[in-house]
Amino acid sequence: MSHCLDAVAALLAPEEDLDTVGRDDLATLLSYLLERRHWALAACQPMGTSAEPADRDGEDGNHD
Repeated sequence: MSHCLDAVAALLAPEEDLDTVGRDDLATLLSYLLERRHWALAACQPMGTSAEPADRDGEDGNHD
C-alpha cells in the first residue's frame, strides 16, 4: 500500500519531480484505484441487483 501512496505523492509533487515516478508505480496505482472503484460500485448496488448494464433490448436477460 505504501508503494501506491509513494506514487500518489510523486504525482502531487512539482513537475520536476514527476521523472521519479516509474511506470510500474503508476501501473500499480492505477490497478489499485480500479479495484477499489469496482468494490465501491458493488457496495452501492441494492441487494439482488447487478452493476452490469441491461441487455440492448432493455430486458433483464429473462426470455419468458
